[in-house]
Amino acid sequence: MTQEPALRDDTLDLLFEYVRGQTAVQVGWSEQLDSKGMQFFAAASAVMGLGGLGVGHTDTVTVALIIAGLLYAASAVIAFLML
Repeated sequence: MTQEPALRDDTLDLLFEYVRGQTAVQVGWSEQLDSKGMQFFAAASAVMGLGGLGVGHTDTVTVALIIAGLLYAASAVIAFLML
């Protein structure tokens, strides 16, 4: 049976220094991806809602969808300005 070579202390220190902050970096990347995914799905839901405006709804429903879209846009602008 062969013995595995022992790692030197300076090698272990190098490895430790290399991976020490990687967990925080990975968490940051996952939060950025989550944020981008939420923006994509929010935009997609708005597009689908606006796409339904011309599909045989009554005027009341169309007006309600337009008002909801305007309120959605206003809240997005306010959130952008506040953050």
